[in-house]
Amino acid sequence: MSSSQQLHHFNEEERTTPGWNTEVCPQRNTAIFWHNIWCDYKRPRGGIVYEIMKDTWCKYHYTVRALREDEMRRRSLASKLDNHDDIWREVKHLRPQHRVTPSSMDNPHEKADIAELFAGEFESLYRSTPTDPTELQNLINELKQSSMSMLVPQKFDAAMLSSCLPRMKKENQVIKQKDERISSLEHRVASLESAMDDHEQYLRCNSFRLSGVAELPNEDPPDVGLTTLNTRMKLDPPLVASELNRTHRVGPKAKGGGKHRSLLIKFATYRSRKRVFTQKKQLWSEDQSDARLFLNEDLTKRRSELLWKARKLKKEGRICDAWSSDGKLLLKTMNNVIHPFHSIEEIMLRASPLSEKTCGGGVSIFIRDNLRILEHPELSVCHDSFESIFIELPKGSILNYKKALFIGVVYRPPQYNHDAFNNYLVNILQTIRSAGANCMLMGDFNYDLLSTDSHAPTHDFLESLYC
Repeated sequence: MSSSQQLHHFNEEERTTPGWNTEVCPQRNTAIFWHNIWCDYKRPRGGIVYEIMKDTWCKYHYTVRALREDEMRRRSLASKLDNHDDIWREVKHLRPQHRVTPSSMDNPHEKADIAELFAGEFESLYRSTPTDPTELQNLINELKQSSMSMLVPQKFDAAMLSSCLPRMKKENQVIKQKDERISSLEHRVASLESAMDDHEQYLRCNSFRLSGVAELPNEDPPDVGLTTLNTRMKLDPPLVASELNRTHRVGPKAKGGGKHRSLLIKFATYRSRKRVFTQKKQLWSEDQSDARLFLNEDLTKRRSELLWKARKLKKEGRICDAWSSDGKLLLKTMNNVIHPFHSIEEIMLRASPLSEKTCGGGVSIFIRDNLRILEHPELSVCHDSFESIFIELPKGSILNYKKALFIGVVYRPPQYNHDAFNNYLVNILQTIRSAGANCMLMGDFNYDLLSTDSHAPTHDFLESLYC
């Protein structure tokens, strides 16, 4: 419903009333203007915008009532004139003259007598005041409340604020530009951090870490690493010292003979490193008396933390497996689909499969046999509280469509986190758009699309559809 419909309805007779265009219309337009601003601010129940909207609304309706009263007076005067009544009596009734200030009060004429009369009345009024402590305390409380009500901020004049509106819009535009600039810089920083992490990981491509090797006093780390690899892995041909660039322990030495530090082994060539790393399972000796040794890639701090969190989910039974391959982080979901991941959000989207105790649920797409489709498991999620499936109809596969068409079915339960869902949806739609394709999205999102003004997550969901 528009603002003009919410304020008031008038018939044609009222619109032709004298004074309507000069008195009512300006107040009405001002009230509609501030009502629209109040709606744009999502209808707050307090603050300066609400006070201005309420003030202009009251002034508008006061003007309407005053105009109606004047019209009633005019009609009354006209009826008296038609009935040949005393017209001047009616005029005096409509416009009473100002009375002269009386020179006497209840018979006394002198100033002293009037003052004495006033003093007597004041004394009787003073003595009528209660003297009971409880009543006095109640009176004090009422005075305090009335004094606090006087501290309410004064209403601003609508005309003055209307003149400030262009400046407010300009300031909002500047703030919006700065917000966009900050968002662009944050995105750029994230991209640079990701690029630096990729570069650092590339510099570690010839290295790996050997864990579980006992640390001895005054040891020679290169000799320990070379001997351990040749002895436990039985390499053929054996590894020689020229193939190793550098070997040393990682981290500070533990006090009191604690956990043994890992050996960081850097090879001279990637080929030598790969020859050893592909046979890492031979480190697991069948002899129970031998120490258990582990060979892992030398990952950056960021990737090590992500892999540790993914393996923690594996222990909880929320994913099938997680590992690294040439610095790339991979995980396998419970439905045996392998996905790369670069952030904790991507891990959580792939984790938490449907429990075996759960009955029902799931999303599906039925496809005719004569249609050629491409499956996209990387866009599909099988989550305990969020599910989706996506397929692709290649260009020209249906109705000579000139672009590829992605079809997705999504289900979001009512209790699922709004921010996580909107972030997932934005990432999926941006991936599809970067491929130059269109998308048809279906499903049950559990959003009330009629409450976009009052419910911020619903508004964000609609905004994400136009990313």
